[in-house]
Amino acid sequence: MPPGGHTVPSVPTRDTHLRTSKTIATLHLEDLTAPVRNRRPPIGHGRSEPPNEVDLTILLSPQSTDLDQSFMDDESYVDLRNSNGEYSEKYYDLLRADLLERMTGDAADQIMTVERKIHAKRSTLERKLKRVVLGGRFEIETPYKGFYPEDYKHCETLFICDGCFNAFANEQLWMRHATKCKRSGTRPPGNEVYRDEKSSAGFISVFQINGENEHCVYSNIYDFDFYVVTEFTTESGFIPCGYFSRKRLTILDTNLNCFCVFPCYQNKGLGRFLIDFSYQLSIISGIPGGPERPFSDAGLLAYSSYWKRTVSIALAKVREIDVEGLVRRLGMKADDIVEVIQNLFSTTTKNDELVINEQILKSIAAKEKEKDKSKLYPKMACFEQGFVKRRIEDRN
Repeated sequence: MPPGGHTVPSVPTRDTHLRTSKTIATLHLEDLTAPVRNRRPPIGHGRSEPPNEVDLTILLSPQSTDLDQSFMDDESYVDLRNSNGEYSEKYYDLLRADLLERMTGDAADQIMTVERKIHAKRSTLERKLKRVVLGGRFEIETPYKGFYPEDYKHCETLFICDGCFNAFANEQLWMRHATKCKRSGTRPPGNEVYRDEKSSAGFISVFQINGENEHCVYSNIYDFDFYVVTEFTTESGFIPCGYFSRKRLTILDTNLNCFCVFPCYQNKGLGRFLIDFSYQLSIISGIPGGPERPFSDAGLLAYSSYWKRTVSIALAKVREIDVEGLVRRLGMKADDIVEVIQNLFSTTTKNDELVINEQILKSIAAKEKEKDKSKLYPKMACFEQGFVKRRIEDRN
């Protein structure tokens, strides 16, 4: 589902075709309409060799609003928006041509990178959705574009049912639906594989849902299992709070592809709970795994914190490092375990041996144990025993 801001370095100007958003409006109209190959002199004719690495975010970062405003302020670029006031294809063609001219390396990689950047820019500029109202109770700001049908393209607010997660363009439609939604407050589809009635987050359950058995019009989910965590109250019934997805029948050692905890249910420890749940599945199955990469900024923070806690506490209990033993006990991949050791509490000798600083290790482990008093982790006794038995049988 595939974890910090950064500083964008300045990009040097090349001839009269600037590389900064402040002056890009000095381009002339004929530059936009001329064939791409003729818009700039070739290398060796008044133009220096481009650098090997160029930070493309100078043009495409959502924060670079000056770029878009400079286009709009120049009357020559009025045709960069269509009759609906949206950015036209000419705008994106210009960005695409600029990027392709500046990139070096494999052609296929260039195209993939450019199209990914263009997609991100298009999503940012055309996003109208500002908030969703979940279940009529929670108003959530939306920092990213959602994959909703064209019917909702111009909506600033969407109303989402917290039972079936259908979207509605206005509150009246949602309220009419809410009175007859068969999923609201009921058990999610699939099998309940975990139940803890006395957790620090309340009465929580986890349901395993096979994507192949569910109907979804927004994306292809047939190859995935979804583990949905819910909280239960007598007033509201089962309320989905978050989930993680895991691809079935993959040759990769991935135990989690995407995970999410809805903002209104965060700060209850459910994010770490879902991460640890994925590793408990790896332990039960006897197949070590890890998350899909690359990380988002939030994902990197979540996993770095989890790995720091898990590895430090496990190492503090042993006198010798046995990586294979740690793999079996933690369900983690060996590379991830070694990386944590290298980064946190070890030094490397001339023979490339890792030597653990015991004082640092014990200090980190003690702090993590103290934090655990307020953390939520899956308990093996709360797993549905038939589910555990089936996974062990599959392993054998």
